[in-house]
Amino acid sequence: MVASTAIILLAIGLRVRALLYAGTAFLVADLAAMLVRGSVDNPNVLWIAGLLLGAAVVTLGAICERYRETLIQRMRVLADTLKRWD
Repeated sequence: MVASTAIILLAIGLRVRALLYAGTAFLVADLAAMLVRGSVDNPNVLWIAGLLLGAAVVTLGAICERYRETLIQRMRVLADTLKRWD
């Protein structure tokens, strides 16, 4: 997990998009493996993780809806920046 995070930070610093995607994929895979391994010992971990993920998605949706116009403007600026990144 630490290596994946270091690779992501390195990719951000070097502005290498493919390395950023690879680091993020490995980080997500590592988190999923930790969740599965933890749920083998304690089945309630899977339920708790699912509930927390659902609550996080609902919360993110509420925040995005509240600040919709501001977020759209920021996404346009980010898209313009990413177009000039390579």
